[in-house]
Amino acid sequence: MVTQLYAGYAQQYSLSVNAGGNASFVKNFQSKIIYVEDFVIPDYINIDNSRQSPVNYSAPSQTKPGVGFYVDGAITRRLANHWGLSASLGVTQTVFTYDTKIGMEAVSMKSVWNGYGDSRFTYLYSKLLNVEKQFNRLSLQAGPVLNYLIAKKYSNTIIRYGSDGKAVSGYFEEKGLPRKLLIGGQLNMRYRVLKPLDVVLGAGYSFSSLYQKENTGMDVYKKSKPLQISLGLHYRLAGL
Repeated sequence: MVTQLYAGYAQQYSLSVNAGGNASFVKNFQSKIIYVEDFVIPDYINIDNSRQSPVNYSAPSQTKPGVGFYVDGAITRRLANHWGLSASLGVTQTVFTYDTKIGMEAVSMKSVWNGYGDSRFTYLYSKLLNVEKQFNRLSLQAGPVLNYLIAKKYSNTIIRYGSDGKAVSGYFEEKGLPRKLLIGGQLNMRYRVLKPLDVVLGAGYSFSSLYQKENTGMDVYKKSKPLQISLGLHYRLAGL
């Protein structure tokens, strides 16, 4: 009797692990950069700490996708007619870079500092109540996604130092702090290559900007909503 109850329960639920890589695409945006030099108080890095009037630049930034990863564990509740509901918890990344050319001579900001524009955000993420439909070897899944920021690598300031080690000038980009919580949606397609193993092709879009609205230029704020394309594997561990 106990064995029969367990078997019935196992047929209703399954555990799986998902892992792979992703590419993040962000629209080109208009950057606002303020250049200052000749700081009054040495090493006090601030736009207002300058003997010279700030120089304002507005120029288009060209973005390029970067490669990140994702990994998560999921539980699926199987329903009638090959439908299902699933929830997952894991870690994912959004990675991209961009360059901005400013002034009459179109000076590349990456020539000022090679790391300019390199952005890598790592999130704890969850796919909540995603809906699944299975068609023999093919399965489709769609639903909402929540991302919570746990690590970041990005810049909005470049400081140049003199031979004496003191700051002499700086570029300040109008870009605020990264947003902690992102809300988005995702759609993926799985194809079974072996009984427990599927290949997964997916796409996701963030309805939230990567950056907080405060201190961020409006064009940057509106266009920093990444589209992700992912490719990975889905491995079914066991039924519960």
